Amino acid sequence: MTTRCIIVDDSPTDAYLAQKIAVELFDEVLVVAKSADLLKHIGSFRPDIVFMDVMLGWENGLSLIQEVRHRDDESSIVPFVVLSSKSSEEDIEWAKRQGAGAYVIKPATRDRMEAAVRGLFLGWAGPSGVTGKNVTDLYV
Repeated sequence: MTTRCIIVDDSPTDAYLAQKIAVELFDEVLVVAKSADLLKHIGSFRPDIVFMDVMLGWENGLSLIQEVRHRDDESSIVPFVVLSSKSSEEDIEWAKRQGAGAYVIKPATRDRMEAAVRGLFLGWAGPSGVTGKNVTDLYV
């Protein structure tokens, strides 16, 4: 089974760091910077998980999670992991109430991202073959 993730982050540095980690954990990685790109690709890419920044320029990543949760297709149940530099318990709890399954405090590390994935997928075995064989960077 091919494993896929989408990374949504408007910071080129944070997106690059998350991508470098994700290619070690997933077979296919899609990186986008805008909410419109996530909404455009989530149905066709069919990710196993989405890593989402909270602050996307003028957009709120938590609102985007709620928007996906209200869709009438399979994407509505995709797990979200929030990636944020905000570290207060209130921020973490608010993200979970908005539909996030896990929360990773930036800077992202492999240990933190993998722990979030394992917490959401009991028995998760990681990529099926060579890692990072398909990376699509739609970062614009």
